[in-house]
Amino acid sequence: MARINSGEGNSVQSKTVMKWGLRAAILIVILIVLAAVVLFMLFSETVDRIYGGKTALADHSQFQTEMQPTAISNVSVLSPDGREMLAGRTVLIDDGKIISVSEDSRIPDGMALIDGRGKFLIPGLTDSHVHLHRSPNDLLLYVANGVTQIRSMNGSSADLALKNEIINGRIGPHYYVSSTSMNSHDGFGAFGEEAFPSWVPDFIALWIAENSFSMSISFSADQAAQDA
Repeated sequence: MARINSGEGNSVQSKTVMKWGLRAAILIVILIVLAAVVLFMLFSETVDRIYGGKTALADHSQFQTEMQPTAISNVSVLSPDGREMLAGRTVLIDDGKIISVSEDSRIPDGMALIDGRGKFLIPGLTDSHVHLHRSPNDLLLYVANGVTQIRSMNGSSADLALKNEIINGRIGPHYYVSSTSMNSHDGFGAFGEEAFPSWVPDFIALWIAENSFSMSISFSADQAAQDA
């Protein structure tokens, strides 16, 4: 009868342990990757909903009118020094630009007339610290509330795409786009501890955050300078 000596038995046993250990390690890696993907999808979905990404798109076309010479009569305008309202002014607008503001009530022929009696006219407002999120109606709402110029604090490819749409005729304020938002690892840490379960590895949480918020998270000053 053939016998297996103890050395051969230990070798076979060792190979079996290594084989199953490798399989277990691969399975663990796959589970971690799947968990990260699922967590990323759930996190992005939540962020998208909170930031208005699920909002129905308003019909911009109903607000778009053909540009034409326009006169606003009997309107109160803000004085150049910003200290008082000047009543009874006539404002003439041509090619999208104000060509005169005066007390002369005569309206040139061919101009559309808007009666400004009892109303007030001020320069367009500027919001220089904007975090434009994901509602497709944000740009329209800025204009509807008199904000004609904004500066984004979190530039991204999506922001540049919106800027180009405005240039090509979409209703929206004049749009200044900054660089991609940057954050330090320490500065993001407090939020990360609250937003992600404790079992999620730090590097996965940071990857999800960077891709969900379109930001760059740096671990050191040198890395921040390189990312910039």
